[in-house]
Amino acid sequence: MPLVGGGGAGNTAGSNPTGIGSGLNYVGNLAYGYSGQISTSAGNFVPALDFVTGNEVLNTTVQLYVDDTTPIGQDDAYGMRIKSNGEVIMLCVMDNRGTPKTRQLMNNIDLIIPPFTHIEIELFGESAETDFATFLVTGEIMNA
Repeated sequence: MPLVGGGGAGNTAGSNPTGIGSGLNYVGNLAYGYSGQISTSAGNFVPALDFVTGNEVLNTTVQLYVDDTTPIGQDDAYGMRIKSNGEVIMLCVMDNRGTPKTRQLMNNIDLIIPPFTHIEIELFGESAETDFATFLVTGEIMNA
């Protein structure tokens, strides 16, 4: 298999072995994706990560980290939607109403991703105020 960033994974097209972006990256038998900073859009889903796996099975963890700048006393909620081959497989919304407005980390979401699967991860923000978020996907190739 071709090597990308030191990895030997089957999905080398579009890989970015050193940075952020919407794709999945490989180093050896490890896989990761860093969305970089994303701005919320009131009531809309915003694309964060979008990739297609190769011939590997991935055991991954998805994390969402939000810097909630909405003033105290205003309603706010945010979350993530994960699609597998166009079907919603996970929808998580964190209600941050009435809590101190601080940086928030949602619970880890563990996913087993089969070969040749199109994964889309999107950010949701309810507030008219702009909040910022980042997604992290980390995992390991199970059949390497």
